[in-house]
Amino acid sequence: MTDMDYRIDIAGRTGEISISPVSPLKLLSGGIKGFDSTDFDVATGAYANDNGGYIKKRRYAERLMELVFEITESDGEWRRRILSVVNPGCDCTITAKLYGTTRRITAVPVDRITFEQDSFYDRTTVKLRFMAPDPFFMSEETKTGAFIRTVPMLTFPMNFYKSKSGKRAGVVPGYVIHTETGNAPNMGDVACGVVITVKAKGGSVVNPRITKASSDGTGEEFIGITATLADGDELVIDTRRRQKGVKINGESRLIFDWKSTFFSLDVGDNMLTIDAAGGKEYMAVRYEYVP
Repeated sequence: MTDMDYRIDIAGRTGEISISPVSPLKLLSGGIKGFDSTDFDVATGAYANDNGGYIKKRRYAERLMELVFEITESDGEWRRRILSVVNPGCDCTITAKLYGTTRRITAVPVDRITFEQDSFYDRTTVKLRFMAPDPFFMSEETKTGAFIRTVPMLTFPMNFYKSKSGKRAGVVPGYVIHTETGNAPNMGDVACGVVITVKAKGGSVVNPRITKASSDGTGEEFIGITATLADGDELVIDTRRRQKGVKINGESRLIFDWKSTFFSLDVGDNMLTIDAAGGKEYMAVRYEYVP
């Protein structure tokens, strides 16, 4: 790893350590495992009276990661700092800059931290092992979007001369209007959930609905809400794993259409469309997600 541009930040409850070519903590050759891919479990069943078998289950396993690096500065101080940050009693956030991209993952330290030093004059080698229950790396930043577009209004040549009143002629560069469609591109490794916020502005919105076209163009998925939003009400729809739900003004509600799918954003483009049984023009919609 010495000839590779990398940086691995490990943040715990008490602080953070960084492993990089310019840090006192430097990866050894072959000292990084489990960051490229994770194990995949496939369970099969056998036919009673036929050859071969069939797939019963397929899933990504928990991600196991290992880092082996050396301490190039004051050994005692760095030992204390590593032991404090990499604490099995709390989760760690690992941010890895590898191969020109930066991704992060939440992991739990497993096994004991090992410090090895062959002699008093040698550098100390450290080995850390982590397990990530959710095996997928995510973007470092939250992506956001809204159902709006800008209409340009500049004309040339522009008039910057003063009028008779002494004021400059006004220039309007453009204005923003609401649209019914928007794209939420997912450049991550797998499908991800999305948080959609709908606010009623200027009037009531009846039974709002958000639809996502299928990635292969053969169908669509939707989330339909059976409620009326009064002017100023805010609806939040969350489709993230283990966090799925609907809230109005911060209160959890079971008000979604029974055919709603709480869709995820597929890898690639995701065309979203907003609609309502009434008051669609009063819908102000934004969305955010972490690919």
